Amino acid sequence: RLLGSDIEAIERAEDREKFRETMKAIGQPVVASEIAVTLDEAIRAAQYIGYPVYGDPKYGRRSDDTSHGQYLHAKILVFKHPITGEQMLFEAKLPDYFEEKIEELRQVKNNG
Repeated sequence: RLLGSDIEAIERAEDREKFRETMKAIGQPVVASEIAVTLDEAIRAAQYIGYPVYGDPKYGRRSDDTSHGQYLHAKILVFKHPITGEQMLFEAKLPDYFEEKIEELRQVKNNG
């Protein structure tokens, strides 16, 4: 037991699918999410959930766009180290061109 919680409760809270099932069973809303390992899976998951992926030719790139390609970025990556089991957390800021595109899109939206 950890702080009064049994291992099953901890696992249910940490596993996305088990957590989603538990929340649905008690009538609580759950934010849409998908697990993706590859870029293609991430793009498909974003499209399925309804998040736009700007700049991808297969999933919505505009023909007049001369940008850097896909605007898909992992801000935070968390995983367990395969040998030590230690939780590893990495954060990465958005590239400058990504920030510039976001600002450009905000301006278009505000002026449109």
